[in-house]
Amino acid sequence: MIIPTKKSKVEIISTVIGTIVIISITYFYAKTWIHIIIGGLGAMSLVLTLARKGITSKGFRSVRGLGNYGNWDKLLEVRVSKEKDIRVGFIHKNLNEDIHHYKKEDYDRIITLFRENLPNEIVKIK
Repeated sequence: MIIPTKKSKVEIISTVIGTIVIISITYFYAKTWIHIIIGGLGAMSLVLTLARKGITSKGFRSVRGLGNYGNWDKLLEVRVSKEKDIRVGFIHKNLNEDIHHYKKEDYDRIITLFRENLPNEIVKIK
């Protein structure tokens, strides 16, 4: 991960609560070792989805689906706006839009990555 997204308090709290629920269900209802393994993997995957969202050297990572990379060549448009944090909207060729929020300190790094990997007509900066 080159630039991780900024995690909101709601994302962090919901991930912690979800992990506690999965671990509790596993603890109280697991009958065999396979139940424990599945519960542990479920809790780990929930935590890892929060950690894996951001910009990589291949493109960007989203939490939609399993292992979802948005490669640079699959993007139609990238919208960057500077508000209380950096808001980046990625529009895919299938017309889905992913919106990521980044720290203000990462603005120059984000713009540099986009300039290196994307044509100028795709990147729209507000």
